[in-house]
Amino acid sequence: MKNIFLALVAVLMAHSATAQEDYPQGIYMSLEEIVSKTPSVKDSAQIIKLKGCPNDRNDYVLKSEDKKTKKLLKKKAWAYSNGDTLYLNGSAFKVQKGYTKLISSGRYILFNAAMTKQRAALYATAQVVSGVVIGLLTGFMVLQHPAGKRYHYAYDTETKELHTITLDFLEKELPEINPNAYHALKSDIYIMKKTSPHQRAYLKKLIIGKYTPWLNYKQCVTL
Repeated sequence: MKNIFLALVAVLMAHSATAQEDYPQGIYMSLEEIVSKTPSVKDSAQIIKLKGCPNDRNDYVLKSEDKKTKKLLKKKAWAYSNGDTLYLNGSAFKVQKGYTKLISSGRYILFNAAMTKQRAALYATAQVVSGVVIGLLTGFMVLQHPAGKRYHYAYDTETKELHTITLDFLEKELPEINPNAYHALKSDIYIMKKTSPHQRAYLKKLIIGKYTPWLNYKQCVTL
């Protein structure tokens, strides 16, 4: 069983589809500008990576000495490119504030980010309810906020819908996009299910990370 686990980990870490594309430097003020790769604001910004994994925001903040640019980056911008990497504004994509790196673009804008605003609201409500329960009864565990947890997301550029990427989502979408990737996914899931529950949780994250970029690849590529 241990050998199966280690073998699958090696395979998952060895194969990945990386697709950071070239986006001209500037501030992208709409989804349409991201899709067409035409930033309407040519201003530059300083990219700062936050320490650790904050609960209430994504991993990067963008700063500018210009007040107008600073305001755009904080509230209205959809993304910013330094000419090398595209950083997405979490607020524009209905997740937590702050910026995160693009994984891949195409039909889907794929990225890894903090929880959605809706999920955060549910956790906040659950925390309050749990606090009330503990005030009345002892022995109940408060639902804890998942510290620094990150999720894979797919923002559909056609329907304008945000999807949390799960194994079910990949199994649903990949057959028509990339049959080879789909069959490889099914094989990895089959092996994953043979491992222990603890190993399974770890492998699940690796599998989702591996196959997320393939949502934007229609060509039949053998993994």
